[in-house]
Amino acid sequence: MIYPSRLDLTVGFLMIISANAGLYSDSDDVFILTSDNFYENVLKSEKIWNIEFYNSWCGHCIHFAPTYKELATDTKGWTPVIQTAAIDCAEKDNRDICMKYVDMGYPTLKLLGPNASKNDSGPQYYVRTVEEIEAALTQYATNLTILGAAPQSWPNLLPLVTVEAIWNEARAEHKHLALVFEDEQSLVGRQVILDMSTVRNILVRRMTKKSMAKFGINHFPSLFLVMKDGRFKELAQGKTERKYFTEALYDVVKTESAAQDSPVNQESAAGKKDGVSVDKNDPVDDTQPQNVAKQAVYMQDLESTLTYCFRQEIAIHREIQGDKLSALRQFLKILLKYFPGREEVTKFLLNVNRWLKDASWDLSGIHWVHNIDSLQSVDAFLPETIKWIGCHGSKPQFRGYPCGMWTLFHTLTVSAYQAGKNTPKHLYREALEAIKGYMENFFGCSVCSSHFLKMAESTEETVHSGRDAVLWLWNAHNQANKRLSGDVSEDPTHKKEQFPSKDLCPGCRYSDDGHIEWNEGKVLEFLVNFYGSEHIVPIEDESVSYEEKSFKGKKDKKELDWWEKQQRGKDLEKILQLRQHKKHKEEEKKKVQSVSNGKKVWKERLKKDVMMPPQSKGWFSSVDLGLCAMFYVICIVIIIILYYQLSIRRKNNLFKHCPKLS
Repeated sequence: MIYPSRLDLTVGFLMIISANAGLYSDSDDVFILTSDNFYENVLKSEKIWNIEFYNSWCGHCIHFAPTYKELATDTKGWTPVIQTAAIDCAEKDNRDICMKYVDMGYPTLKLLGPNASKNDSGPQYYVRTVEEIEAALTQYATNLTILGAAPQSWPNLLPLVTVEAIWNEARAEHKHLALVFEDEQSLVGRQVILDMSTVRNILVRRMTKKSMAKFGINHFPSLFLVMKDGRFKELAQGKTERKYFTEALYDVVKTESAAQDSPVNQESAAGKKDGVSVDKNDPVDDTQPQNVAKQAVYMQDLESTLTYCFRQEIAIHREIQGDKLSALRQFLKILLKYFPGREEVTKFLLNVNRWLKDASWDLSGIHWVHNIDSLQSVDAFLPETIKWIGCHGSKPQFRGYPCGMWTLFHTLTVSAYQAGKNTPKHLYREALEAIKGYMENFFGCSVCSSHFLKMAESTEETVHSGRDAVLWLWNAHNQANKRLSGDVSEDPTHKKEQFPSKDLCPGCRYSDDGHIEWNEGKVLEFLVNFYGSEHIVPIEDESVSYEEKSFKGKKDKKELDWWEKQQRGKDLEKILQLRQHKKHKEEEKKKVQSVSNGKKVWKERLKKDVMMPPQSKGWFSSVDLGLCAMFYVICIVIIIILYYQLSIRRKNNLFKHCPKLS
């Protein structure tokens, strides 16, 4: 097997998802939240934070973005009370925040009230039009006011009981007083109050219809200016819509600063195209190579898909248990069985599969990330870097991960088909069932997931072989392309057309006159060749060398993938070992030299001793030795004499006691 060099992995950096690559820019009225500014802005704030949690690659999120931008512009005057914001959950750095506040499905809209803490999850709502969202925001702010949870800095959204009460609330800064008369359930008055909350020299309050019957007001809602002499002057006559009320009040204020703060909808200087706001200053994604890769399946795309899938989409779930855990296990099983990846990635999948198979406890996204990172080694890993080649889009929000996921699904079904000639029939739908389970439980775009699952209802009736599985997924993909053709989520440089094109497979189509008839035999043959493992462009292949030319700059530390970080660490470790080895050798050399010098000294001393005349050395001289010898001889003589004397004396004593003979 050919392993990529570090240079191959370092250069050719195609895509790093960043906060600047989201669906909203600084030119929009949407406050862009990130992991760096989320808590410092949202927590302990006196505002309500209306937050969209979205994925920048999600088609429905892309489709919803113009609506959300319109909402932000229409409620720009509400910012002292309600701030419209968004956070991109496709950004890896935002993963922990998104995992905390969103269980699954994007886009998700949540409200975090004033003085929120880290433990507050906030209510979630599901409305999607500007009017519905504004109604939900208005009602939420009203409820907080009723409950006494509204900060003192907020305008009063509750109705006045009497007209005279407005004078009690008026301050010196209020040059103008206005009243909105409306039905009890109307939202116009509250929304006008919010519109004018940034204008300090006007006080706007509301009164309900039942309180105004005695004043002869018979059309609601209506707007009146309260004069200093107690008279009422009707503004916006004949108009009952909120925007006319707001315009009339700004006309009364007549100040340049108030005009600048006007939240009345205006056409953006960027203009509109096909009913969608377009920013002329929309930054071009200069992190992407301008070259267009040949249409093929790239291993880099497949690995990037798994990286995002593992480290973002699965990791973002607070709980992975029950059906989710079963679906994840089945998906891992299919990946291990049919994913035609590099040896290192395959070993990593094997490690994850073994761990997940034996796991008997309920998982969380945090545990998942911690464990998959701990299972990596030098020869078993999944790179952290996300970069696209075949799925590269003209902007970061186009193509990318959804394209990679479709590519991965096609690759799995084709691999299952190729390996399934000797497979029992009941396993033909194995790959499709795993794909369905993932789409239902983990895929980040809830609308996309529901469309896919609705199409998948027919698989039990239509899929009876591996061939059927491959063709079913191909047909489902084309249905999705047809549905999304011309949508705002479509990449203008990669139109959503029916696949394969006539250029890629001339024999796959019978006709191309508006209604395409397919030759499914040719289509199957093409799909097997296109997505087959033997035709996947490997990462080390020279065909991607043009991306290397597009990236002359160096990557910073955060752009290094796991393998590169490991290699860098090993390089440093190797350098340290070499230094220690060198130091050890120098110490050994010094020891040898020291021993050698010692031997030389002793040799010189020995030579000197041999050449010197005999002389007394040590503790005893020759005289001392002579005296010792003399004393030794004297002692021996004394001992002999003593022995002799004792022997004679003993003998004499024996004879002295013997009887005499007569």
